[in-house]
This record gives sequence, C-alpha cells and structure tokens, in this order.
Amino acid sequence: MARIESLPALHLAGLSVQTVSIFSPQRSADPGAIPALWGRFMGALAALGVQGKTVYGLVTMAAADHSVINYTAAIAESDLPSLPADFVRSEYPGGKVARATHVGPLADLGDWMHALFTAQLPAQGIVVVDGPHLEIYEADRFCGGDKATSEMDLCVPTA
Repeated sequence: MARIESLPALHLAGLSVQTVSIFSPQRSADPGAIPALWGRFMGALAALGVQGKTVYGLVTMAAADHSVINYTAAIAESDLPSLPADFVRSEYPGGKVARATHVGPLADLGDWMHALFTAQLPAQGIVVVDGPHLEIYEADRFCGGDKATSEMDLCVPTA
C-alpha cells in the first residue's frame, strides 16, 4: 500500500549507469547493470570511510517510452567528506510522491516494482506523473540485498 507524502529536494552524488527499465520488452537484457553499479558505489563509500548513512537510487527516464533509464546510486552530497572524481552530482527536486515499501530480498524488487506500477498504484487511484523516481535505503531498515527483513522505499511523483 502506497502513502502520499511530500519529500524535500536533495543534492545527491554518486555513480550512474544507463540501462533497460522494468517497462521494456527487453527487461532482462542487462539484469546485472544496477547490482554491479551498487557494488562499485558501496566500495567507493567504504574507501571514503562512509558508513551507516541513507543511500538512494535515483531513476530518470532516458527514453520517452520509459524503456531506458538513467540510474544513479547516490548519497546526500553533504554526507561525503570529499567528492570522488568519478561521482556525478544529481538533483532530486522533491515534491508530492507516492511512497511504497518493499520488504524482502532485492532479487524480488523488479517484479515488485512492476506489480506496483501496473496494479497496486492504479487500484489505489494513484496517478504517477513524469519525473524522477527515488529509492530510499535507510541504514536502520535496509540490512542487505539478500535479507528477507530488508526494507527499502520507492517514491514516485504523483499529481
């Protein structure tokens, strides 16, 4: 069940990749792109001595039909002691969102998101509008990608 709330704007920094979205017919074309990006990103944070902070997945559409996305594994820029050379800065505009919580291993995330967009949100009468999607991985709720008790939130812009 999604809830409606307002998020603040965020100044983020992290690593990016362009890949196939869950809405593409080629959905399984590159299933390792985002997990590999997170591996590099978390390694970079560890090298900087950054731990126990909320991290984000920022999704922007790279194709009008939503078949290709730009995905950024990021952290609030203010949580970094310095900005690594390969990190990119990103702005999340904030605003009104539908926020839903996924509980369980990340291997289930793609199917959960597909069900959220195609069934759950429409059943609640929630209309998603164009804009960036934000995944939120809070350090006290997300306990690892393979854990059944791990929680993360997906926030999508709504009217």
